[in-house]
Amino acid sequence: MLEGNVVNILDEEKGIKGNVIGRYKVIENTGVNTYLIVPADDTSIVLMADYNYKLEYTLNNKAYSCYFNIDKDYVPKENKGLNIHVISQIKLINRRIHERYLCHIAIEYSKLEVVGGNELALINNISAGGLNFVTDKEIASETLLKMKFEIPDEDYKMSYDVTGKVVSCTKVNSDKLMYNIHVEFGELTKEEAENIIKYVFKLQRKDLEN
Repeated sequence: MLEGNVVNILDEEKGIKGNVIGRYKVIENTGVNTYLIVPADDTSIVLMADYNYKLEYTLNNKAYSCYFNIDKDYVPKENKGLNIHVISQIKLINRRIHERYLCHIAIEYSKLEVVGGNELALINNISAGGLNFVTDKEIASETLLKMKFEIPDEDYKMSYDVTGKVVSCTKVNSDKLMYNIHVEFGELTKEEAENIIKYVFKLQRKDLEN
């Protein structure tokens, strides 16, 4: 089941519970509950032999998790591949497949059926599955939007001109007429989705280093 998947590795024993510390691709099954994985991004975080790590991955729009350990310390830049030993059952987990992360990105949006009339707002979290922005406009659920924004990062800078559907609209607070608009993306290209995933992972790594 693991073979061929890109997996997230989380460290739940070093005070950073639940945070992704690396993304890897499972190359092949090398033995009973043993798999060969290689880095799927530019992670440089060392994995230690004396810890148990959590692994999460998605398959057919469902998320799964299990725990694993390794025989010796692993340094991504010094070793091409890593054999992991799965030490628990693989379990179906109930969580958002695409992890959103806090950010501050300007966005221009309008209703799909409206020509012109673009509004400006601020994205405050994003993932490969969708985003959240804050606006003074109340927008009904199921509304289709046209959106333009740019990832403001020197490594993953990319312009997006996409559509999405409003999943929910909630008032920020009772004093100010501001709304959190949760949007699910329509079709993203593979390149667009992977770029957001890499950008989000970079933000997570920065937080871990600070």
